[in-house]
Amino acid sequence: MKKQIIALAVFAAFATHALAQGSLTPPGAPAPTMKTLSQIEARTPISAATTITQPGSYYLTAEISVAGGNGITISADEVTLDLNGFTIRSTAVSASGYGIFVNGTRRNIAIANGFIKGGTTWNGSSFSGAGFNYGIVSFSGSNITVSEVVVERCYYSGIYLWNDGSTAVASCTVRTHSSYGIVADRVESSIALECGSHAISANQVTDCRGSSVLSGFGISAERVRGSYGRAENGTYGISATTAHDSYGYASSTSSSASGISATTVVNSYGYGTSTAGDARGISASTVNNCYGYGTSTAGNARGIYATTVNNCYGYGHCTSTGAGYGIDAESVQNSYGYSGGDGGGAGYGIDAHSVGNSRGLSTRSHSGSRGIAAEGPVADSYAYCAAGHAIDAESAENCRGESTGGNGIHAGKSAMNCVGISSGSYGLSASTAGNCYGAGTRGITATVVNGCYGTGSTSYGILGTTVNNSYGFSTSGNSGLHATIAQNAYGFCESGSYGLYAGSIAIGCYGSHYGTGTGIYGYILNSCRGYSASGTAVGYSYKYNMP
Repeated sequence: MKKQIIALAVFAAFATHALAQGSLTPPGAPAPTMKTLSQIEARTPISAATTITQPGSYYLTAEISVAGGNGITISADEVTLDLNGFTIRSTAVSASGYGIFVNGTRRNIAIANGFIKGGTTWNGSSFSGAGFNYGIVSFSGSNITVSEVVVERCYYSGIYLWNDGSTAVASCTVRTHSSYGIVADRVESSIALECGSHAISANQVTDCRGSSVLSGFGISAERVRGSYGRAENGTYGISATTAHDSYGYASSTSSSASGISATTVVNSYGYGTSTAGDARGISASTVNNCYGYGTSTAGNARGIYATTVNNCYGYGHCTSTGAGYGIDAESVQNSYGYSGGDGGGAGYGIDAHSVGNSRGLSTRSHSGSRGIAAEGPVADSYAYCAAGHAIDAESAENCRGESTGGNGIHAGKSAMNCVGISSGSYGLSASTAGNCYGAGTRGITATVVNGCYGTGSTSYGILGTTVNNSYGFSTSGNSGLHATIAQNAYGFCESGSYGLYAGSIAIGCYGSHYGTGTGIYGYILNSCRGYSASGTAVGYSYKYNMP
């Protein structure tokens, strides 16, 4: 009983302590915890034409329209201007002012995200000025970027940033300006159309398109990659130091035109056309993996004009008295040159100092035309020419030339392991011919002939000074084989004078004739044999080791 009383007392004391309460009066309304917009990003709104004089971030809250003068002037460093999708517009009757003017030597300026519009028009031959003179301009600032802005119909230029190596334009479009479209150090992913002068002028241009409609270039830059430059009435579609993966087009009615003009051109296509002067698809020092097309109605036309050409195709189309060149270069390797059109001038598929593993064609009717013309060697190549020599070179090796008017192959020094075919002249002409085949009005003509086969339709099968281990055949010419000295040779002539004729010595030779001529003739014959169907088998002054 005593224990129960004690436990009850302890419980009562605990219960009294646990049920004690504090103040029930509310402490007041809760304080705000969110930050204001100015605390997150201090930005200043703009809704009218103004001059920015303090660093900071600014944004448009409405369209800005002016009847003259500037839209926004930036006279401070470290300024970010967000057009916020709005337009800065000028309704000036005569062009004046700037959409955005970066005044003086300002630094660290960023402009983005909006539109600038003037009132300039292009009627197909000239520009008429209204609205702004320039869309965005900085004549002396640095570290300036412009992105995602559309500028149109400003009289002089769309975006003009002083090029000190630190200005950039990205993802912008400009259109209808009488002078430059975009000027900056770097221009990326941008478009400039209907520009009177250079559409894009920069040190580096990437993934862009520029089009000039008067006397300017489509793109003028140090480095151009992945871009398209077009000059509707200018000299160059693209003018650069290096051009990669690009397309240049130039068309002129008043001067010469080149699709691409550069020091180095790689993986690109150039098209040049002129009605007043020369035309070149690509003009460069080094050209690799490219296609060049040049067409002219007044001057010379060259598909590719360069020092070194490799893995390229060039087409020159000339309809004037000028010459057409598929490829005109010092060294040509692994390439194809074609000359077409006919206006009276000569055509050259390839004209170079040296040519290797290439193909040259000319379809022009001028007798001076050449499939391949080389001052030096031509190797492992094929050429065709409609009128002149298919291959005309200092030397030819492992080549094939075909012509309907000139020689198949004409080599000033040597032709080795070659095939020359002509339906209107010599199959092969050289100083020295070795292991060759020639077919033409005269098959092969050379000073020294070794291991060759020549067929002549109206003249000699082979005509040489010294002929060894060779076979000459002529159906109606003078001789199947005609030489001063012939050794181990065979000549056959069906209705001409001699099967084999040796003016001095013939050793181990055989001559055959099916007409009334002589099978074999020589001043001195040694171990030779002749046959004639109805003429003289052997004619000689002296003979040895013979019946």
